[in-house]
Amino acid sequence: MSGLAEILDENTALRRELTSRDEQLRAQGEQLRAQGEQLRAQGEQLAEKDRIIETMQVKLEALERMVNRLEEALKLIEKKRELARAERFIADSLQPLLFDDKALQLPPRDPELEASQEDQPKDGRRRSRAEGGHPRKGRRKLNAETLGLKKKTIVVPAGDVPGGEVVATGSTVSYRVEYVPGELFIVETIREQKTRADGTTWTAPEPYLLPRAMCGDGLLAHVITEKFQDHIPLNRQAQRLARQGLSFGTNVLAGWTRQGFKQVRPLVKAIALQVVEDQLLLSDDTGHPVQDRGDGKLRTGRLWTFTDQRQAFYAFSEDKKGERPLDILKHLGFEGGTLVVDGGTEYDPAETTLGLTRGGCWAHFRRYFTNAAVLDERAKLVLPTFQDLFLIERELAELTPEERLDVRQKRSAPLVDGVYAFIEELGPQLRPGGLLAKACGYGLSQKSRMHLFLEDGRVPLHNNLSELLLRQAVVGRKNYLFSRSSGGAEAAAGWYTLVQSAKLQGLNPGAYLYDVFKRLPSCPSNRVAELTPLRWRIAVEAGELEPIPWGGFVT
Repeated sequence: MSGLAEILDENTALRRELTSRDEQLRAQGEQLRAQGEQLRAQGEQLAEKDRIIETMQVKLEALERMVNRLEEALKLIEKKRELARAERFIADSLQPLLFDDKALQLPPRDPELEASQEDQPKDGRRRSRAEGGHPRKGRRKLNAETLGLKKKTIVVPAGDVPGGEVVATGSTVSYRVEYVPGELFIVETIREQKTRADGTTWTAPEPYLLPRAMCGDGLLAHVITEKFQDHIPLNRQAQRLARQGLSFGTNVLAGWTRQGFKQVRPLVKAIALQVVEDQLLLSDDTGHPVQDRGDGKLRTGRLWTFTDQRQAFYAFSEDKKGERPLDILKHLGFEGGTLVVDGGTEYDPAETTLGLTRGGCWAHFRRYFTNAAVLDERAKLVLPTFQDLFLIERELAELTPEERLDVRQKRSAPLVDGVYAFIEELGPQLRPGGLLAKACGYGLSQKSRMHLFLEDGRVPLHNNLSELLLRQAVVGRKNYLFSRSSGGAEAAAGWYTLVQSAKLQGLNPGAYLYDVFKRLPSCPSNRVAELTPLRWRIAVEAGELEPIPWGGFVT
């Protein structure tokens, strides 16, 4: 019996062990099934990610193609801006063929034209007259009857002949196109000649600003005022003259402009020296494109204006580097004065080197908040205070500097303190880089400069006048687009100096220019400063100078 019991116990133990192993196997099977489910889920996730990657890859390729197209379009736009606007072809002998590994049959050329183009300069420009490019055609004859214009005759006496006895007399005749408001006519100028005993001839000088030109002083003054006051390009002026039978090319009018500037350069310099006399200047600058010779590319020069609020001086420079205003002001002897400008860094070298006191512009300051108010309502909170400052300043226009400073201290100073208290409190609450943050940052960086008008009654609240003076050049630039050379840009700066200074003095620029054109040829160099718009107006109002009417001559 004991042996049977042992067998039953052993059998029971074996059953328990088999049951335990069976449960373990079932548990492992469940684990394997769970792992299989996880693997299947992971496989589905990976497949979904692969599909997403493929979709993104397709989108990326499409974006890359779009970027390439946009880059190509941008390069084309930039290239067109650099190149001349005309579609004239300029051959480039150094340009390789696109498919130089294949023999290409080139299109035929006209033999005569191809031979003539081989003699042209390699930089693409046309040959000058000195290079035999276009021979001088000679001075055209101005026939009043053929042109349908009136003719007037003036006689210029030779006067006393220096250096010898006169043995014979004669005359020389020349013709010019002259203009008085509303009328073109031909002027016949008869200049008396006297011959000395030694055979030399004395001829009366021409009573015109430009020697040997086909324009009278009235037509020259008309061309200058139409371009630099009314912003009419020379090509449009030439077209208008052509409709009246006068076929002057644009190059002829441009030549009058450049030659005229050479004659009035001493007067322009005299204006510049008078502008800096009071040691208080307002200044600003703007771009002025200039076309280089050859490929027609444009480079952006700069046009600067400096004004004492009575007259204005313009200057041209090749770029906007800080040494440009420094050189201009140093050349004029402007040291230790006061300069009212915006916050641009281009004036920093002049400020430090010349020891200038620099004032800020509240109009620029306000503009920052005006722009920020488009996106942030908080910027509008300070704009009424800006308005009050400008309205107060308008009331003080006729006061003396001392009286103006006293009112500013009483009425404007609290407003300025309130503006800065507001932006100092608001600044830390703003997102860096936002428009309102930039507005506050600009004001804080210019704080001492913005307070200068509260310390000096001569200093204006803003430099809007210099911006207004530059706006004239900007409007003109939109019409005539660019200057053909640096010399042309310098001439433009000189003519803007004369025209805008005359306007600041309340003068008719055309009538003023005609008057000084008549006086300059016989004016001593030490008296040129008497002909600046400021001195000219004062002399006329004092009865010391009788203006020459348009169409008249010096008596």
